[in-house]
This record gives sequence, structure tokens and C-alpha cells, in this order.
Amino acid sequence: MKRKIFGIVLVLFCLNVYANDKSVSIKDSATEGKFDDSKSAIEFVKSMGNGWNLGNTLDAYGSTKKPDTTLNSQYGWGEAHTTSDIIKFGFENGYKTIRIPITWFNHISDKKYTINEEWMKRVKTIVNWAMEEGYYVIINSHHDVRADMKSPIKYGEGYIIRNNPKDIAESKAFLTAIWTQICESFNNSYDEHLIFETLNEPRNAGAADEWFPKKEEEFNLLNDYNKMILDIIRASGGNNAKRFVMIPSLCTAMYTTTDNSYFKLPDDSAKDKLILTVHSYIMGVNQNDADVKFTEESKKQLTDSFNLLNEKYISKGIPIVIGETASFRNRSYDERIKWVTYQTKLTKKYGISALYWDTNANFEWGMGEIERYSLSINEKEIVDIFLGRK
Repeated sequence: MKRKIFGIVLVLFCLNVYANDKSVSIKDSATEGKFDDSKSAIEFVKSMGNGWNLGNTLDAYGSTKKPDTTLNSQYGWGEAHTTSDIIKFGFENGYKTIRIPITWFNHISDKKYTINEEWMKRVKTIVNWAMEEGYYVIINSHHDVRADMKSPIKYGEGYIIRNNPKDIAESKAFLTAIWTQICESFNNSYDEHLIFETLNEPRNAGAADEWFPKKEEEFNLLNDYNKMILDIIRASGGNNAKRFVMIPSLCTAMYTTTDNSYFKLPDDSAKDKLILTVHSYIMGVNQNDADVKFTEESKKQLTDSFNLLNEKYISKGIPIVIGETASFRNRSYDERIKWVTYQTKLTKKYGISALYWDTNANFEWGMGEIERYSLSINEKEIVDIFLGRK
């Protein structure tokens, strides 16, 4: 009897969970929409403030050999079910922008790169909640490039920055199809608060120099992909013809945008609508390195990087959004306070919007500050500093 009652409750829960998704239309049929076009890109990014990532959720995926094409993939990395209350909690606690990372390759439903309808409805439901709260909302193509991709990549596996004719052809076909459908689903119904980000950490995944690219041919290939996606966005018309678009260099790294002459922002038919995006993990990316400290050398590295970003981009009217930044919780608390205090000082100085990579992880090697299960803040002091309240 208890099992039967539990089963009924579970069914009712699932019906309630996806009720909002069912009413969402896949195609954006609005023929016109509001769009405040009065701000320059620099002013626009300043208005975004700091925010957070809905990390390890819509971007989660399983094995590339057996991708989970169902809605269950959003729980594949142990995250809480995303509700409107979670989205609202972040906004009420001072986060002005939310980045919603989305992986698409594991939601292809046929041989025409068609995105699963239920998946697109789920994405739109969460985006709609965020828009209704008043956030600036960023959506992208996230883990559609991964380290275990062999050459040549197969149909529907995603894309890769690899100078191989077959890889290039498949990458272009995938990205064209995905971004065409994203633009069809998000257009006039969404004002300037919705921002597109072409790619996340694009790279020659699996290569020995994957995270330290230096080959001009790879930069040129990325430049082509960024331009191709931007052209698709603009050609979809309506609000997308003037929407703000975030553009990354290889690996979305600071140094790949500043230390070479190969990376180029694409020519744009819209005026003053491009934003450069970078990531900042100065406190390390290996969760096992608990002894990482924010040293004078770290401070100099950050200072030099921000100065170069300002010199090459911000001073020339191209703003910066740090799409991801965070520190594992197993670092010294005092060291993390030093880091977040100094980096936030720099972002404020240069008018940069920074977004915390948040994975709801309330444990020693996690990166979460928003506890999604209990709707609480894990480390108030760090959040207050990050949001400029302290």
C-alpha cells in the first residue's frame, strides 16, 4: 500500500513539475517585440551587474556513446530539479544576471539535427522564469565540444575546433542546425535582457595542447564558427537582428584573447552589439589542489590580464563578461576572501560583469553559493563581496 501511495505521489509530482513546460510553444511566433536599443554595449554590460550560472543542470550529459536524450539529463550530475522558486531566490538575493548553460548534442531527435521538442520546452520554461523575474539571461551551446570526441566526429556529436575537413563539415552542420532552431525559439518574445553566447570553451578537445592553443589555424577556424553563428542570429531577423551576442576566444580564456593577434571578433551587421566573454579561475581548476593560495603573483596575473583586456577591448568600446568564475570550497576561506575581494575590485573598475559558476555544491570541493534544495546562501560574506555589497 505504501508503495502504491508513493507511486501516485511521484506521478503527481512529475505532472506538476512539467505542467509549465507543456504550455510552452517551441517556435517564437511573435511578429514584433519590445527591445530597448538605447544603451551602448559598454553601458549594457554595466547594467548587467554580477550574476550566477545554473551550472551542471541543462548542460549535464552522459556518455557520448549513449547520450540521454530525455529530460533526465538535467539530473545526471546530481543537481536539484530547477524550479521557479530557485530562479527567483537568486534574483531576490541580488544576482542581476543568470547564465543558463545548455548542452544540445544529447537532445537531437532525428537525422536532421532536430532538437527534441520536450527539451526545448524545458529550456524555454526556465528562461521564461528568469525573464519574468527581471534577470539578464544568457543562453549558449555549452558541452557540445568534449574531451572524448574522436576524429572524425560523428553525426550529432557536436562540434570541435579541429582542422580536419570531415570535422569541419560536421561541426558546421551541427552548429548551423542548432543555432537556427535556437533563433526560431527565441526572438521577438524576448527583449534585450536575453543574450546569446555563441560557444562555451571552444577548443580542439582531446589534443595535447587542448587548453593551451597556439595554432593560428585553430584560431582562424574558431573565428569562422563565431562569424557563422553570428550571421545565423542576425539573419533570423526581429529582435535577433539587434540582440547582444557574447563571443569567446579559444577555451574562453583571457590569455587567448590578449596574447596573440589571431583571435578576431566577427564583423557584425548590428552596431555596437558584441560582448567579449572570458573565464577566470585564478584559484585553480583542479579540485584536489586544496592548498591553492591567492598570492602576490596571483594578484599580478589578474591585474595584468585585466589591464590587457582593457587596452585591447574595453577602451575601444568592447565590453567584457566573465561568464564563469569561482573557487573550490576546499581552498582556505581567507584566501578565497582575498581572491573575490581583489577580482571584484577589478571588475568594478573596468565595468565588467562577472558570473559565478554555481553548481549547488555545498561540500568542500564544490563551487556552489546558492543552495538550491533549501533555498539558502552558503557563504554570505563571499556573496556580499561578489555582489558589491561589502
